[in-house]
Amino acid sequence: MRHASNNTLDYWREQTAIPGSNLYYASVFLPIEQRQKVVALHSVEAELNKIIFETIDPGVARLRLNWWLEQFLSTSQDAATMHPLIIAIRELVPAAAMTCLAGHIRALDNALASLTMTDPDKMVTTFAGELGGLWQLSANPETYTPDSNPQTNSRPATEAPLIRRLAGLQHYSQTLQNIPQQQRLGRLHDNITDLDKMFAIAETGFKETFDALGNSNTGNVLHLLIFARLELALIREIRRDGCQVIQQRYALTPLRKLWIAWRCQRRAN
Repeated sequence: MRHASNNTLDYWREQTAIPGSNLYYASVFLPIEQRQKVVALHSVEAELNKIIFETIDPGVARLRLNWWLEQFLSTSQDAATMHPLIIAIRELVPAAAMTCLAGHIRALDNALASLTMTDPDKMVTTFAGELGGLWQLSANPETYTPDSNPQTNSRPATEAPLIRRLAGLQHYSQTLQNIPQQQRLGRLHDNITDLDKMFAIAETGFKETFDALGNSNTGNVLHLLIFARLELALIREIRRDGCQVIQQRYALTPLRKLWIAWRCQRRAN
């Protein structure tokens, strides 16, 4: 197996997989070779999400997304012009992964258009279909193949649509938590009246998807289950506090994250 350079590994650790982060706890129990791939792929996801949720000017956000898209589609071997994460991903996963990541960026670009909250189930399905490929890739980077979009109310027999659905639910939950930012940026025009109901949809969706996964190949998807369990725990915390996402930000403590990750790892053994 290939290993990324020490400089690149340091970049991941310093920027996205720092102790206390969800990515740190999702990957801490993985074998080193799998951990390198997982951290590289989800570091990219984190970088792209920052563009969507934190960039004030939509035009600037699109420019930044296009820069990443060009990086993934480039065939250049000049390390001086490449982002450290691009170098790492090229070293760690097959070239076909670049197509998946480019598609992820294009889907995020579409998300810069106005969001609508009138149909939460449709939102989850859309996020699962358009953004879930990165999670599917993360589960099986060596054998990744695109899969058809899962249907919201179905219980697919295969693992890939369920992994996509977990990703869709995660993006949906994070969108709810970033409502103030999205309103400020002019991307969300709906009058949000029942946040508890909307978070309840995510909570139910996570529980149903966990049930459908059952005794899935936890070795490949352990980190994704930890991501999802952390998100579910946060949703429950938000609901217990009255869904005050307009007024404040929510986060789990590092100790609680470690406990959740450890329990997921114990179930897998």
